[in-house]
Amino acid sequence: MKHQLRRALYIAASAALATALLPVRAHADTSSSATVTVTATVAPKITISVDTASIAFGSVEPEGTAPSGFTALTQAGTGTYFRYDTPVTVTVKSNKTWNGTVKTDVAPAGVLKYYQGSSAPTTYTDWDSSSTSGLHTFSTTSTSFQDSGSKGTQQYSFYYALRAAWTDDPFTSQTIQITYTATQ
Repeated sequence: MKHQLRRALYIAASAALATALLPVRAHADTSSSATVTVTATVAPKITISVDTASIAFGSVEPEGTAPSGFTALTQAGTGTYFRYDTPVTVTVKSNKTWNGTVKTDVAPAGVLKYYQGSSAPTTYTDWDSSSTSGLHTFSTTSTSFQDSGSKGTQQYSFYYALRAAWTDDPFTSQTIQITYTATQ
């Protein structure tokens, strides 16, 4: 029996040694995957704002004195343009190209003009000239202030002036709504 026990131990030890010496088999990698589908739409968006809610020219007269906040641009014997000293800043934010227009709700009783640019004309003649680039007379018809405006945030400066000339008819107080519109 001793012999059988030895033999069993020898066989067990040999099997354990053989197993230890055998090359280890590598197992094939396994994988699994999952998919996420993302759907989104970036909508077109445009906003427009002005930094000045109202401008009061008050009562003015040809060759008169400018109210506070205005400059009187006088041409002797002709009249005066009363220029509002602070430009109205129009800001457009858009994620597409756009077009901008400006118009009034009623026809101005007098000559009300705007100049689009970084600094306003400084003489009566400049405001009265039809050849001054960037100078427009307000009207009830939409007038372009920007064609194919760039994407992003854009700002535009507008100076306003009211003419009181000896040849202009006087008028009583008038309220005019000036509307800036931006369209994609």
